[in-house]
Formats: sequence, structure tokens, C-alpha cells
Amino acid sequence: MADNYIEKRMEELRSGAASQSQSQIRNLDSLVVRSAEKAVMDPKYKVHSLQFAAIMVTVKRADVPNVDVSTADGAVIVAPSSASDAAALINAGRVVQTVILKASEMGLCAAIENVDASTAATRVLIGRKK
Repeated sequence: MADNYIEKRMEELRSGAASQSQSQIRNLDSLVVRSAEKAVMDPKYKVHSLQFAAIMVTVKRADVPNVDVSTADGAVIVAPSSASDAAALINAGRVVQTVILKASEMGLCAAIENVDASTAATRVLIGRKK
């Protein structure tokens, strides 16, 4: 019985199955904590177009319907297709959170700069901590 346990344990360690879930949990926890921290952004830092491209790839992978996403002036603009559609508003919130988490993963910080009340469009400013 002990030999069988050791064999199974060695298989888990070789495949990385045992440690992989722990590292993913820690990474998500650290991203959530990091994204919630208030940060003063460095005004001299300009986000590179490749960094925006990486954020947009992640947003496209999320495949969230009824939301328009674009980049402009160092920010990601997230606009639901309809300001009165609850599902579109929830999906826009999911996209904003995705942008914030991806920025944190990349070592950047993100802040919601303004929200247009008439269209419910949200501007997420991306930058580097001072």
C-alpha cells in the first residue's frame, strides 16, 4: 500500500498537477490584491502599442458579447452596446475587470478614469506606478 502511494505521488510531481493548481491560485490572488491597490501613475510613462495589443488579445479571448472595446490616448474604452441593457452593462464590467487584471499581470496599473453616464462607456487608464 505504501509503495502504491509513493508511485502515485511521484506521478503527480512529474506531471506538475499537484503544484500547478497552488501556483495558479496564488497568482490570481496576488493579481486581485495588486489590482485593488491605489497607485499614483507615472505621467512620463507611455504604454507601448504591444502592451495594448496584449490587453486586447486577452479581452478578445474572454469573448464577451454586446461590448465595444477600443484604445485611445493611453486608455482602454469599454462601452456596452446599450446603456439600458442589464446584460450588456454586466458584460462591460467583466471586460473592465479583465483589463485591470491583465494590466496587473503585466506589471502595470489601471484606474477607471471616467464614466460617461449617457452611454455607460468606461475609460480605463493604463500606466506604470510612480
